[in-house]
Amino acid sequence: MKQKDNLLAWRALAVTVETGNITQTALLLDLDSAKVSRLIAGLEKEIGFELLVKNRRPFIPTDRCRQILPMVLPLLDGFSRLDEFCAGTAQKILIRFSAPVEMTQQFYSQELL
Repeated sequence: MKQKDNLLAWRALAVTVETGNITQTALLLDLDSAKVSRLIAGLEKEIGFELLVKNRRPFIPTDRCRQILPMVLPLLDGFSRLDEFCAGTAQKILIRFSAPVEMTQQFYSQELL
């Protein structure tokens, strides 16, 4: 998949611009820091220019990144709303587990009820 078509890459960029920090972005998106770095680097390589000023902390967006973000943020917001909408209509998942009978009778039955 092209990075330019990867919503996660754009979300990583948007959150990094907001936080100014790759590590914080990784925590917020539940990703590895290296993955966040690769996503943003892939975007930069594909579009042909840098998106973040990386020689200072916290990171700040480049001028071209500031021009792109207003186009990207509504798309990210729209897809987030779509995910939320579809979450209520998604097929339910059945989870099965097994345990010794005594444990099931003494503990799990009450917890599950």
